[in-house]
Amino acid sequence: MIDESLRALGPVLVTGAAGRIGRAVVNRLQDADVTVVGLDRRDPGDVDLVRFVVGDHTDLDTVARAAAPVEGVPIGAVVHLSAIPHPKLAEPEPLFRNNVVGTFAVLDAVLRGGARRAVIASSVQASGTINPASDPPAYFPIDEDLPICLSDAYALSKLVDEHTAAMLARLYGATLVAFRFPYTQEAEGIARTAARVRAHPEESMREGWAYLDVRDAAEAVAAALVAPLSGAHVLYVAAGNNIVGAPAAELAARYAPQIPLKAELVGDQSLISSERARQLLGWSAHHLLRAEPTHA
Repeated sequence: MIDESLRALGPVLVTGAAGRIGRAVVNRLQDADVTVVGLDRRDPGDVDLVRFVVGDHTDLDTVARAAAPVEGVPIGAVVHLSAIPHPKLAEPEPLFRNNVVGTFAVLDAVLRGGARRAVIASSVQASGTINPASDPPAYFPIDEDLPICLSDAYALSKLVDEHTAAMLARLYGATLVAFRFPYTQEAEGIARTAARVRAHPEESMREGWAYLDVRDAAEAVAAALVAPLSGAHVLYVAAGNNIVGAPAAELAARYAPQIPLKAELVGDQSLISSERARQLLGWSAHHLLRAEPTHA
């Protein structure tokens, strides 16, 4: 049923199509026989799409080429994933400008062209609490009501992107979902990272020891493209268990005793809640890290 609804959207533009999440989204859409247009700074040569535009998502001409109809059929939806994805990958001003201008340019072009469904990649860092210069999370499990505390340009860019998306959704009468993705990787990368995190669990406290398999990220995007929603929504999505594989209550008590609990912690659950995504999208993660149980 979801695949039929995806096909009914018409062509879908995926920015950042050569990236980690972008490739998974492209694969998921193509598995549903959706026509996909890609936009990225580079063409890796192994992404087979009906049209792949190479260029900067802040350049209006480049975006216009990517957002153009496919054989007369207008773009029906956009999945905007392109960005500078980490605060250490660029200086603050160009990072902020790239992310914020790119999000506006892409969403405005596609929605102005008639699309009424969009998904963007925000980040768990949009709350600001991951940066040690900010306050730690106000409570666990982290959810969409968490107070914002910003102290870096990347976090600010993602929060602005969420507001940009909400404004454009309101302007064009579109439906939009912004996903606050946690650490997101292929299964092999998650397993490697888990080994490092288990050695130093305190370093991942601010992000709730959360992770997400790219396949589950792609499934969340697919669900958001067709869910019976209206307006703009910000949603956390994370695997149901934590990357340490330890009882969540033990992790919180040992490494974050000062942080109050908003709800009882059960088993090895993630300390980021995906409950709102479950309620609105019917989504939950299925590709979970399985390891020998450990203790904090």
